Amino acid sequence: MIANSFEAIALEWFETWKKDKTEKHAERAMVNLRKDVFPYIGARPVALIKAPDVLTTCRRIEKRGAVETAHRVKSTISQGF
Repeated sequence: MIANSFEAIALEWFETWKKDKTEKHAERAMVNLRKDVFPYIGARPVALIKAPDVLTTCRRIEKRGAVETAHRVKSTISQGF
């Protein structure tokens, strides 16, 4: 994994973020990242990820009818940045 990839940065952020969250909440956020985010933008350097990339990622989720998950994922991605 590249040190400045979105996945590396998000995993680092996650370790701090999850400390004051319930186990279930943290687990759901990580499942969403692994399932819906990392396969698409996880390997890319953070500096190269633009708003349209995040929008495309969220729209993939919306297309399967998971609108609330798409909103959560957008928020999680934003916090990761």
